[in-house]
Formats: sequence, structure tokens, C-alpha cells
Amino acid sequence: MKSDEKIVICATVTLELGIDVGDLDLVVELGAPWKVSSLLQRLGRSGRVSKVSKMLMIILEKESLSNLPQFLMPWDLLQTISMIELYHRRRFLEDEKFLKKPYSLLAHQTLSVLKTYHQLQPNSLAAFVLTLPAFVNRFSADEYRVLLKSMLENRFLEQDDQGNLFIGLNSEREVNQWRFYAVFQSDSEWKVYHRCSSVG
Repeated sequence: MKSDEKIVICATVTLELGIDVGDLDLVVELGAPWKVSSLLQRLGRSGRVSKVSKMLMIILEKESLSNLPQFLMPWDLLQTISMIELYHRRRFLEDEKFLKKPYSLLAHQTLSVLKTYHQLQPNSLAAFVLTLPAFVNRFSADEYRVLLKSMLENRFLEQDDQGNLFIGLNSEREVNQWRFYAVFQSDSEWKVYHRCSSVG
């Protein structure tokens, strides 16, 4: 990707991770971004050498379900225009919130490690998870023990007779779908039914 060849990189929100892919001539954004900061982060990936950042934004029109005004409104287009205006006119950026103790991420990574290794003794699991960069000097062994106990009580984890921890009934469905590994916000999709018929 860092070569001089002309290539196209297709990415989801991974462009926000800061992975060095070299200089991009143009960023193409499909749909409205979630935040102003996301928009700027992606725009900023282009033009590092030329000093001119360029972004092409593609907003798809969706077929209307009704003639009511709220269904005819191009919401993605309005959201995109609003974000551009917020930054361009007001220099608005969302406040970043950093959790001092990201317990949800700690639980997520615990399940992720157990998904990989199938089962581990609590001390081996703690030695692995608590040494991940996001958790070093943030969680004590006692705090992790309390989390594991809570996950066991709520059946997110199970424990066998030898003391091995493994994924519990209440998290089995979650860890077996791709969304489990996408720690980023993604579109919510809903199916609407009337009795047994799908209406939307």
C-alpha cells in the first residue's frame, strides 16, 4: 500500500485507527459518517504529501416507503451537510470521553480470549488479559476477579470442575457472530412484521 502503484483501498472505520497506508489522493465516503471527528479523521488521511485533502462523498437515495414528509426527507444527505457546516462554520468537534476503567472492553476482551483458547484457568486468563496495553496499570487483579465473578453469576462465563473458565450460555450467541469483533458503531437494521408478514 505504500508503493507508488495506483491502488484502491476499501475500508470500514479502520481508516480512523491511524494505520499508516501512505499518502492517499482521495477518500471516498459512502454514506453519512457517525461524527464530525470521524469525518475529519477520514478526510485527513488524504493529501499528506500534496497538502490538499480531498474527499468525495456519496449519499445514496433510498426508495421511499411512503409519501409522508419524514419518509421523503434525505436524512443521510442532511446529516452529512450538517456535519460539514458544524465544522466549517463553528469548528465544532465532539468531546472525546475516555473511560478510566473501561469494564465493558475488559469483559469483551475476556470473552474474545476465551473464544480463541476455548478454556483457561482464571490466573492464566488474568495474566493474558491484564497485560494487554489497554489494561496495563488500569485494573488490579482484585478488580478483574470481581468482574469474572460477576460474569460467572450472570452466566456470561461458565466454570468446569477443574476450574477452567469458558464462554457461558448468555454470551455464546454474541461471540459467534461477526459483530462481536466490530467494536465500532454500526448501522442498526430492523425488520418490521405485522402478524407473520414482513412489512419493512
